[in-house]
Amino acid sequence: MTLSTLAVALAAQALPAPGAVQWEEVARDGAGRYAIDPASIVREGDRVRFLMRATGAQANADGTSAAVVRYLIDCRRRTSAVLAVDAYRGDAFAYSRETDEDELVMLPIAGAGGEAQLQRRACGG
Repeated sequence: MTLSTLAVALAAQALPAPGAVQWEEVARDGAGRYAIDPASIVREGDRVRFLMRATGAQANADGTSAAVVRYLIDCRRRTSAVLAVDAYRGDAFAYSRETDEDELVMLPIAGAGGEAQLQRRACGG
């Protein structure tokens, strides 16, 4: 691997590694564990952005078992969207995906479950 290839691969990693921040576990279910980086919570009116770490109970078909996600929640409308995701195979970085702000699809948050617990923690109340 050349240095330029390595530099491009490192630059593509948009979010911090799972162990680089202090995570607060918010939810746990049969699918896995979900944690928030409290220091990353930023409120903009009714919207809140934050980093969430998901650790699967089992690896996905592609071998990924963890993800760091930049999340957006509209607290008043109870909707959410994923702004960016970095996926990991164990501790090894696997890939990144980012969504342009104008292409976001805000989806409803169900009344129960891990996402509702994330919403309560990030939005308060």
